[in-house]
Amino acid sequence: MIGFSPNRVVRRRPDGWLYQLPDANHKHSSYLVSLKAFSVIIRILLLLLFAVPAYAAPQYEQMREEGILILYPAAYQTQARTSLKMLLDARLEITARLRLPASIPVSAELVGDNNLFNEMVGNTSHLRILGVAYSPNGRIVINLARLTPGGQSNLYETLAHEMAHVTLGSLEKEKQLRLSRWFHEGVACWLGRVLPDSPDDHRLETAAIMNALIPFYTLEKGFPPFQEQSQLAYLQSENFIRFILNRHGQDSIARVLAALKTGESLDQGFMRALGIDVFQEEALWAESLRGGHPFLKLVYNHFTILTVGALLTVIAFIGYRIKRRRILDRFAREEQLAAAMHWEEPVDEN
Repeated sequence: MIGFSPNRVVRRRPDGWLYQLPDANHKHSSYLVSLKAFSVIIRILLLLLFAVPAYAAPQYEQMREEGILILYPAAYQTQARTSLKMLLDARLEITARLRLPASIPVSAELVGDNNLFNEMVGNTSHLRILGVAYSPNGRIVINLARLTPGGQSNLYETLAHEMAHVTLGSLEKEKQLRLSRWFHEGVACWLGRVLPDSPDDHRLETAAIMNALIPFYTLEKGFPPFQEQSQLAYLQSENFIRFILNRHGQDSIARVLAALKTGESLDQGFMRALGIDVFQEEALWAESLRGGHPFLKLVYNHFTILTVGALLTVIAFIGYRIKRRRILDRFAREEQLAAAMHWEEPVDEN
């Protein structure tokens, strides 16, 4: 038996069959159902495309001493105890060098999973990040997964670097300052390195000779996002701070910070503490990197068998061109002499 909806109109066709006219409300409801189904499918596809795997935050234990708080997974109790002692030592040394209060509170979170660390601190793929400091909040996050196993010096340098950021951040927060990024990183790298020191690394000298150094005024708020340029910015910042220390004394950075406490800008602090502004000091630093005979220095820094071979090839080619030119000139002179010897004076027929 064929059933008919009581809310829809029934008509008889010429051939005797009954049929119902389509209901407008039914058609509209079917359209809504289709639209909802399509919306659900789109959402599922977007979730599949852009979903980031979620990493459950581990349960943290706590360890505290003299205003320093260490948060760590239970499996890293030994590293936490070591980190606490290192942070206490680093804070004491850094505040003494910078002549700042030694009671700065800080919390350090030790993360043993690299994926969880990246999720916490954001996209840092352009550098091999070992730690991050949120200086205004006095918070440090350490990536234990990337630290060298058993590398105590590596851990101390990372903690000292981030502790320097927290110390400067405490001064910024207290005096409502905003220090330049290059100054922040330069001081932090001086007190705790982030890039390995190699005597064969001549990137700074090469960049200075090629006029490819990054001007510090472009590094006021941040560093370039590309790995090569970012590493150059770190190298420049640390080297410039060390240049200042060598020229003006080991307490020169502390004197600049003391001038900043009075509310002066970084450039004014340089002028008051060192008697020179940042731009002039930067020019002297860049000139010191170039040194005398910059071309010979460039060749020496990149002196390899391949460069020697290339240089000898160029010299040989130049010698060949000079010798070839001399031979051609000699042939030309001989032809002119031969033509002169066979030249006959014309006879006057008059």
